[in-house]
Amino acid sequence: MESLILADPWGFKDRPLVLQRKDGKEVSIFTRFLIRILEPMNPLSGIRFFGPWGPNLVRRIRSDIIARFEPHVKDANLFVGNYIYQCNGKDPS
Repeated sequence: MESLILADPWGFKDRPLVLQRKDGKEVSIFTRFLIRILEPMNPLSGIRFFGPWGPNLVRRIRSDIIARFEPHVKDANLFVGNYIYQCNGKDPS
């Protein structure tokens, strides 16, 4: 018997068309420019940068998480490592 476990279901809200500060005023052009430049750079951009080698990188870096699943999942290194990569290595949508 096979089963499906959704262990990490989450998503993102749609991006607002107009960026506003907490006081309700529109964000300046300079701030919007900085956001556009820095937006692709986040902690997960390193995983995306390595492309097809990303899953191997995740398996090496997050072996602690994979080790938790080894008693429960056959070939945990492969499957859990790929799962972590697929959840975090793709561009958010």
